[in-house]
Amino acid sequence: MLLAAVLASCSAEGTTTTSTTGGLAPPTAVGPTTPFRPPTSTPSTGPTAGGLADGAAYRRVVPRDCTLRGSGVWVLPDPSCTPGALNPAVTPSTIDSTICAPGYSSRIRPPQSFTYDLKRSQMAAWGLAGSTSQTEEDHLVPLSLGGAPSDSANLWPEPGGIPNPKDRLEYRLYRLVCDHQLDLRDAQRAVASNWISAYQRFIGPTPGA
Repeated sequence: MLLAAVLASCSAEGTTTTSTTGGLAPPTAVGPTTPFRPPTSTPSTGPTAGGLADGAAYRRVVPRDCTLRGSGVWVLPDPSCTPGALNPAVTPSTIDSTICAPGYSSRIRPPQSFTYDLKRSQMAAWGLAGSTSQTEEDHLVPLSLGGAPSDSANLWPEPGGIPNPKDRLEYRLYRLVCDHQLDLRDAQRAVASNWISAYQRFIGPTPGA
């Protein structure tokens, strides 16, 4: 059940979206029991203790000239396009009432209308061919580790179906964090900076490694 919830946190699809750019206000936190609702203002990002940024509550930006690094399902997003962003409601002191509480990811997951349209736009901008069903609109820092739900700085078109190797890593890190065996910020930095290296550290060797 827990694994299914973690995998579901990065797999929503749909049809339409709203774009926000420029002159941005402070981020709006999504609380542990608050369903996702687009705000009326346009929040932005700011620095956090994790070396990542607080995520915008609802932002869709599609940079150009983005590239994937790697091949097959062992690929990394372009860090200049998807650096990762965090939900400011999730901190090391709130994990028991946020990410580790049953149903957290389902409550704060963005609507399919946002993620599916963003995926199509990103695939075109990043030069990815093929069916959208074979590309996951993935949260680089997963919802289960306090990733920003609906900030495009935390979303990227990950090749491959569901589940995939990154999903396995996400669940492993989630269990370590919620069992208080790994600091939340360390888990967030590991998956955001290079999830393949994190996989090798927490799961085991990757093909060809």
